[in-house]
Amino acid sequence: MLRLHYQPIVRLADNAVVGAEALLRWNDAEHGSISPKVFIALAEESGLIHALGEWVLRSAAEQCAAWHKAGLMLNVSINLSGRQFYRDDIAQRISDIVRGAGCEPSWIELEVTETSLLHDLDAIRKALHALRNEGFTVAIDDFGTGYSSLTHLKHFPIDTLKIDISFIADLETDPGDAAITEAIIGLARGLGLKVVAEGVGTQAQLDFLTARDCHCFQGYLVSRPIPAAEFERFLEARSRGDDARVRSSVRQDFQEALRNGVGRPGNRQAHLRIRPVLSVLALAGPLQRARASAPARAPASPIAAPASACGRGPERSSPRRRDGSRSRERRPGSQCDRFRRPARTADASLFSGSCQCSRIESSSSARGDSLQR
Repeated sequence: MLRLHYQPIVRLADNAVVGAEALLRWNDAEHGSISPKVFIALAEESGLIHALGEWVLRSAAEQCAAWHKAGLMLNVSINLSGRQFYRDDIAQRISDIVRGAGCEPSWIELEVTETSLLHDLDAIRKALHALRNEGFTVAIDDFGTGYSSLTHLKHFPIDTLKIDISFIADLETDPGDAAITEAIIGLARGLGLKVVAEGVGTQAQLDFLTARDCHCFQGYLVSRPIPAAEFERFLEARSRGDDARVRSSVRQDFQEALRNGVGRPGNRQAHLRIRPVLSVLALAGPLQRARASAPARAPASPIAAPASACGRGPERSSPRRRDGSRSRERRPGSQCDRFRRPARTADASLFSGSCQCSRIESSSSARGDSLQR
């Protein structure tokens, strides 16, 4: 069954939900959840993408109109396939569908990927100008991952740049991704464009974007893509300030992403990235309960230290010398000098004192978001 889910888009200046991205989901009774990367590619190859794209446009426009009628002044972002630009009447067709649903074009933002701009440049430029004249806004999705020239930003009628999740996911650990993200934000602001960060999953990533004046963001830090009815409950709860109820738990989001990834072609690498985090989550509860029930122990000796998580072993004291002092030696094969440093993990309270050799990548939680797109 095909359904549209909506992921909130939040403005950083005042933490207000200003829009939603419409994302297509297919849940089959026999095969379960099917990745959009699979069925969108099949629709493009079979020529069904035009009918599918028009259904998405009509459904999202009707939902947007209903929200405006209910007093929810939200803009909805809708993804267009590059194949849809092959039709000469695309601008008029999209306008007719949106207006026929009772929705104003100014409430809809149309997203195109960088790679879709590489085909027939003149035809696409003409179509985008026609869409802008109808009142739509245009965004470049997954910016930074394609091969288009930066001159396209000057010649194409673009309103928004959306920073791809692949740059956001490793902001905390990869200086290169941090530099690229900062450069995209500066580029967008210099050209007078709005910039939206996709796939924000941690508070550290949000702080980075806030410090660099990014306009908006979306990601699992706020909510995963959810059906329209659940989206309305999310907004209602958020208006009451009840963030604990509306924010999805990390365990639920990762397990859902894992279910979508297992057994699906092309998702093995994503599954391998998620699996270590699931292992940590599975152990977190038992470890906390064991810690709470454990009897109080005397403080550790200044010389003795907890075992290194990498298995190389801590230092241990040797028998006293004749002058009364002790020497320090390592167990055979021990080479790690970092076991005394605090672990930089997602939950330092659970893993403090463990070796950094086995740290958990903090960016894994954000990467789960890529499986939902």
